Amino acid sequence: MDGWWYLRDDERIGPVSTAALQHLYQQALVDARTLVWQEGMAAWLPLGQVAALDAAMHAVPPPAPVTADAVLRQELPMAGRWRRFFARLFDLGWECLLVALAAGFLLDAVSAGFVAWTNLPGWDEAFVLLSLPFALALDALCYAAFGNTPGKALLGLQLTSIRGERLTLAACLIRNLRLWASGLGLGIPVVSLFTLARQSGRLHKGMQASYDEEAGDRVHARPIGRGRRAAFGTAFGAFALLLGASWLAGLEDDIERAGVAAQKFYVWNNPDTGEDVLVDARWEFASQTNAYGTRMFVFTERTDHAQAIFGPEDAPGMSLSKYVDGFLHNMDATMRFDDRGRFAEREELPVWEGRGTMPGRPGSVLLVRILQIDDTFWRFIVVQEPPVDYSSPLVDFLEQALWDSVLPHALRPTT
Repeated sequence: MDGWWYLRDDERIGPVSTAALQHLYQQALVDARTLVWQEGMAAWLPLGQVAALDAAMHAVPPPAPVTADAVLRQELPMAGRWRRFFARLFDLGWECLLVALAAGFLLDAVSAGFVAWTNLPGWDEAFVLLSLPFALALDALCYAAFGNTPGKALLGLQLTSIRGERLTLAACLIRNLRLWASGLGLGIPVVSLFTLARQSGRLHKGMQASYDEEAGDRVHARPIGRGRRAAFGTAFGAFALLLGASWLAGLEDDIERAGVAAQKFYVWNNPDTGEDVLVDARWEFASQTNAYGTRMFVFTERTDHAQAIFGPEDAPGMSLSKYVDGFLHNMDATMRFDDRGRFAEREELPVWEGRGTMPGRPGSVLLVRILQIDDTFWRFIVVQEPPVDYSSPLVDFLEQALWDSVLPHALRPTT
């Protein structure tokens, strides 16, 4: 028979094999004073008084001696639940925020699917929850690099092994993985309420959190003075205000996203022709006047991945080629074209097209089309930011709608 039970912090754990007990002994998670029991024994006995186990324990090297600092940490009392809760809340707050900002910045530049997702109400809250395991990995890296995290340090908490030693990076990563599952309920809001309540109840009873008990980790608490408490309160309050302001801004954005999703399209009236066309609601419209007094219709994609400028300019008696020469000369400092473009026809009307990029905006894509209708030159200028795969369908639909607002009915494409 090889099924052993042992006591740790007044909790029965088992059954485990003799080999497992040897491993626990080597890791200093049990010792000769640990009470053990197996079926057939009349009572619990110290491990060192069980002949079979005592011999087995001596068959493996004893635990390495601990340092003086580790001994001092071992003697510190266990941290209470509220200090642990506020330290964890503070650390997870800045870690999730940092991870979400970094990941969002990267994905916003490379993933069309991610940008499309940001148009949905509630995406930012969901993104923060998805960032949680990566934030816990950052937490472990911070602990491994500096020996603690800001929240724990400010509240005088220290995470150690049962021997009072600092955890390795691997051990801290594994601990945080257990914390994510059994302490935070994988970040699922309703589930996390139950897991947090369960761990709080264990700590209130003087037991270890389940994710710490499994590996024998401990969270010790040093006495802290009013200055340290005030510093944490100030930092926590400032961070809470920042998160609150961010949440309110996100709530306003959610209301706007919900409106866009419900509306889908709006009717835009071209004031120069009086024609109405449908425009995707993801384009925000504004009317502006440039330095030359020419009115422009500006359409900005709501995630700022594209902006289109549309407008007319009258130039009686001027040919399209002459107009394009002047346009290229005037825009030489603000637009960088791949070449001098090409001339063609659009619905039997002369048109010029030029492609390039915007100086100082790496990855940007510039498209200019100039269409001549009698003595009026209509300009469509669009700048797209990466990933252009996201905004290209929006740009194509918008461009066709804007041309429909100026082309004579007889020349409009039929669908």
